[in-house]
This record gives sequence, structure tokens and C-alpha cells, in this order.
Amino acid sequence: MNNHPPLALVKKHVTVVGLGTQGGGIGTVCWLLEQGAIVLVTDQATQEVLADAITKIEAFKNQLQQSTGKRTRVVFHLGQEHVKEDIVGADVVVMNPDVPRTSVVFTWAREHRIPIRIGDTT
Repeated sequence: MNNHPPLALVKKHVTVVGLGTQGGGIGTVCWLLEQGAIVLVTDQATQEVLADAITKIEAFKNQLQQSTGKRTRVVFHLGQEHVKEDIVGADVVVMNPDVPRTSVVFTWAREHRIPIRIGDTT
């Protein structure tokens, strides 16, 4: 059996917009890391509000690195308005279902032809 991640996400820059406080975003970020993606998480909530989710993601990342020997990368941009560079610098953007379709992040992604996926990141 082949245990290698799909090449489609290996070393791809994926921005997750809206980590959320209900736990769904944790699974999305962890899955992306497992697939070999370089993940940037942006959320207007503060680090304090998202502390539990961040702790779980960091623990998963460390466990993944220990079990596979591969370095994974996740960066958090929290507690501020979303910035255009986080969106247009991505190969794929995964939006929390709660992000309004009228949000400027959708506009930025569309303008730069960045594929948008609606993820289970509530």
C-alpha cells in the first residue's frame, strides 16, 4: 500500500480562512498538514479565543513530524482583518462555511483565480 500523500497538495500553499471555535477547522488544518500542504490560517478571532484549537493543531503537527520525520508548516495570522497577501499568495483557499460570500476574501481569490473550497471549518 502506498502511504505517500497525494501530489496535488504536497508543498502547495493553502490558506484556511476562519479556523472557527467549534473544532471543525482543526480537522481541516490537520488533514491539510497530513497531505503535505504548507498551511496559513487566518482568523479575525484572537489567539486567546482560538488557543484550544491552536494547541490541538500544534500537537498534531508535532506528532506527524515525529511519526513521518517530515517537517510540516502552519502559520497563524489571528486577531486582525484578513489581508490580501494571505489570499493571493495561496495555491488554494479553504473557506469556513460561515465566511459570508460577500466577504472581500472571496473577491480577492476570484480576482486572482485562486481555487476556493468551502471546508468544514466551523
